[in-house]
Formats: sequence, structure tokens, C-alpha cells
Amino acid sequence: MLQKCRGEVYRALAPRRRMDRPVLRVLLPGLSSATRATSAGAAGDSAAARPGSRVAVLDGWRGISILLVIASHLVSYRYAEFAPASREARVWEVLATFGVCVFFVISGFIIVRLALQERETEGRFHAGAFYIRRCFRILPPYFLYLAFVLAASALGLISQPERQTLPAFVFACNLPSVKCGWFTGHSWSLAYEEQFYILLPLLMLWARVRPLLATLTALLVGFPLLTRFVLHAGHASFVLGHAAHYFSFIAIGALAAAHAQLLKRWASSRHADWITVAAVVALGCALWLEVVARDPAGIARYGNLETLFVPVMEPVSIAWIVCSSVYRSGPSVRLLCNPVLQVIGAISFSLYLWQEAFSGEPAFYPTRSALLFAPLMFVCAVLSYRLIERPFIKWGRTLAARPAGVAPAAAANAQAAADNPAASSSARNDSRLPP
Repeated sequence: MLQKCRGEVYRALAPRRRMDRPVLRVLLPGLSSATRATSAGAAGDSAAARPGSRVAVLDGWRGISILLVIASHLVSYRYAEFAPASREARVWEVLATFGVCVFFVISGFIIVRLALQERETEGRFHAGAFYIRRCFRILPPYFLYLAFVLAASALGLISQPERQTLPAFVFACNLPSVKCGWFTGHSWSLAYEEQFYILLPLLMLWARVRPLLATLTALLVGFPLLTRFVLHAGHASFVLGHAAHYFSFIAIGALAAAHAQLLKRWASSRHADWITVAAVVALGCALWLEVVARDPAGIARYGNLETLFVPVMEPVSIAWIVCSSVYRSGPSVRLLCNPVLQVIGAISFSLYLWQEAFSGEPAFYPTRSALLFAPLMFVCAVLSYRLIERPFIKWGRTLAARPAGVAPAAAANAQAAADNPAASSSARNDSRLPP
């Protein structure tokens, strides 16, 4: 089946073969073969079912999401003087938030799927190994970027007080009244994910994770409604509802992973296309309500509708559209497996970090420097991926294998599988999957 999947996906990408080889093999070694070998659903079998394999469809979603974030920041901030200042600008802001929410859903889906697979295959979830892999996956490129912000501020290249950068080191930028400035403010999304990672081992203590996840998701989806209509606690209510709204995307991605077999049956049923159409329409309505609600006149007219509709339909719609695509085939899957999206998706974590340094308002740059040339963000992201992310991921995997009780030979095989994910589908680790 794996050979069949390789053949069908490679034929689907055959017109782009000349671009695929130099881009994927030079920039991201090992990803080219992974793209051809793990296109989920392209041959009717999902790479998501194989522990340790890289799911090309999800990399495609990451690529789309980070491009939406970058485009929004460039239009709304970096080149705001050339962009419209009315509803079109608010559309880009909403699309940037939508891109981050897609990242949240993917993160919840991947992390919980791998945790459940680990508990099923080994009889337990190794919290220590999980934390080691996560720390080595996230902290080195993240701290490198924060060190760059401190250095650039000290050199006068950017306008960012040190007191605004320091909270980002402890993932506090999503807390109320904490101001992190432009260049580290985007770490609010990483803060939510890190807080989820702290809660995950506690969640895995329960033998029946699925009903617990369902309850958690229902609470997080319903809590923003309670803060609006029941609690009436002013600013505290708003802050709690805001946090619950973003956590609901992570929780519903985790719920989809916990019910992967059910999701796969629905995605393979004859009703899947109609469910997808309904989800796309619902998502479009939710995004439209978010756009109009950002205007004072719009919030007066559509505020209650937005409060009722968006917290429920947006996470549900995104979860179905993204997670079900892992188990489906067709033109949309081939589009998500496009080599360009695969490269961008693979470097999406570093790209998310570094795009902030190149997409701020011109006033944030006291002196003219290379930071005013936005395309350099891609160069920094590729260098961060090649020189920081990949080496530290391997080191983290090696260290995590020891407390998890993995034999040295198994650890060596897992490391070899990471270099060529198409060569093995049985390695257990989550470090090849971005947060």
C-alpha cells in the first residue's frame, strides 16, 4: 500500500518534478520523499495512521496558514500606507487569526494522536520524554529569535523596550495586562500551546480520554457564550472568554485525534462532500461576522449573532475541514501536497517567529536596515530550520528515548527514520511535527 501511495502521489506531482527536486532536496533534505510517500488519503490510506510519519496534507495546511499570517501583517502593518484602511484591512486581520486557529487545531490533533498511539503501543504515556521532545523542538529556535530581538533593540535597529521582550521568555504574552510589543507579541499563540502541553500529561492520566476530551471541548466552546450572557464580569469575563475561545481550537483538534477512526469513516462516507460544503459555508459566515463585528456599527447590529455563532461553528468547521482532509483524496489533497506549500509548511514554525521581525510598521524601525526588506524573513526561516530546528529535534529525540526505555538500536532507527521519514513508518516520536 505504501508503494502504491508513493506512486500515485508522485504521479500527481509529476508536472512539478523539476521544481520539487532542487527546492525540497536542497532546502529541506528528506522532505521530498516524505511528500511523495505520505500524502494522506491520496491512495485511500492515511499517513496519519502511521506513527512517526509526516502527514503531507497537514504541512500544506501549515503553509496556507502561515502565508495568511504573513500577508495580513504585510498589508495591515508593514505596507499599511499602500493598503485600504476600511473593511478590506479588517478582512486581512481576521484571516491572520484564522491562520493561527488552524495551527491550534493541527497542534491539538497531532499531539494527542501521538500521545494516544504511544499509550496504546507501549502501555503508558511517557510525560518526561514528551517534555524533552517539546522543549528541544520549540525552545532553541524560539529563544534564538528572542535573543535576536534583544540584540536588535540594543543596536537601535528596532524599537522594542527590553521590558516588553522579557515576558515572552516565559510564554506570558497571552496573559491580561502583559504588553509584549510588536516583535514578541505574536508569541501569545505559542503561550496557549505551551500551556496546553503542561495540561496534556494530566489529561493522559485518565483511562478514558475520549469522553473527557469531549467534555472539555464542550466547556471551552460554551464558555465564551456564558461570559457574554451569564457571568457579566466585565474585563475578567472578556479575558476568560477570549482564552477559552482559543483553547477550544486546540481541544477540538485533540477530540478529532481521539476519535480518529470515526472521523476516518465519516471522511470516507458518501456524505463527506456535503459535510465539507456545510463546513465551508459555516466557516465563511463565521469569518464574515468577525469582519463586520470589528466595526462599531457592525457590532451593534451583528454582535449577538457573532457571539452565538462564531465560538461554536468556527472551531467545528475548521476541525472538520483540516482533520478530515487527512483521510481524503482528490484535487484539494493534491493542492495541499504542492511542493511549495510543503516547504513553507515544514519551516512554518521558524517562519512564524521571524516574519514578525520584517512585517512591523515602518515606525518600529528607527534606522534603515535589512529588516525593512520583507522577503529576508524566508531566508532567516530556512536557516533557522536547517541550523537550529533539525539538529535540536534529533538531540531531543535521542535524549527522550533514554528515559522512555527505548533500546539504543531502536533509538538509532528512530533517528534514521527522522532523516528519511518515507523509509520507516513505525518510529514513535512527535518531534517531526511542528507545534
